[in-house]
Amino acid sequence: MKFVQVALLALLASIVSFGTAGATIVNNGGGTFTDSVTGLTWMNVSTFYNHTYAEAQTLLLPGFQFATTAQMNQLEADTGLDAETPDAIFIAVAAAMGVPTPATPGGRQLIWGFYGDGSNYAYIYGPQNVGLPQSWAHGPADGSLAYADQGAFAVLTAVPDDDPRLRGRRLHGVPSAQVEASVDGRVIRHQG
Repeated sequence: MKFVQVALLALLASIVSFGTAGATIVNNGGGTFTDSVTGLTWMNVSTFYNHTYAEAQTLLLPGFQFATTAQMNQLEADTGLDAETPDAIFIAVAAAMGVPTPATPGGRQLIWGFYGDGSNYAYIYGPQNVGLPQSWAHGPADGSLAYADQGAFAVLTAVPDDDPRLRGRRLHGVPSAQVEASVDGRVIRHQG
């Protein structure tokens, strides 16, 4: 019995110490999510699935552009995802970013996409992908290729007033109608 108590205390300590304090990825509905640390609004990564970089550019909503390296690095840090991330957290963060879970159309537990000028991509594999990088990494991209589960990272840089697709949505901050779940100290919110 004492062994079970010690094991439970160790498990509880590891759960409490996990996570990035205050990091929240909020799915806004309507194809966007917000990083509450920076307040930046992003298009769902999956919006760009199965499109080349040139095709993906035509899908950008008004006011959005592909992320700079600095914006990409900040988003990566704010997700809190790394090699120690439990499966449930990876799936929740991926879902908030608009990535199908538990696996992408390519059958992988993966968040990846173009950023910048399309010559690079950022990616992170989830815990189910043993032996693959489970911390954010970057690689050279061939923008002429399209993959079923490769998206893009696009961030709102200007707020357009006249686009009906964006009317009535709060583009920065947390939406008022939402469901909130806390997993291992990290809060994941989805608009209800």
